[in-house]
Amino acid sequence: MKEKEEEKKDPNWTWFLFSFKGRVTRKQFWIFNLIIFTAGLLLGVLTGTPEEFGEFTKPQLMFMIWIFWPSLAVQAKRWHDINKSAWWGRAYLGIN
Repeated sequence: MKEKEEEKKDPNWTWFLFSFKGRVTRKQFWIFNLIIFTAGLLLGVLTGTPEEFGEFTKPQLMFMIWIFWPSLAVQAKRWHDINKSAWWGRAYLGIN
């Protein structure tokens, strides 16, 4: 029980970005998504657009691969915060 209290008081970046255990608040979830959205938008502006729709430049593809796991981890923790199983996130992946 003491570990959970410490985790809530002082979550570190490793826990926030890579662990599927625990909970995040709505504010933490949306700040994370805003940062990712802004970084992706900035990267798209800086690297330009490829010839065909649906294709990606190498930096854009690297960014998507790099952010995949942290996005899943933060989303799973948000599902936990609303008392749902993180498996509900699979529905999101299935829709896209």
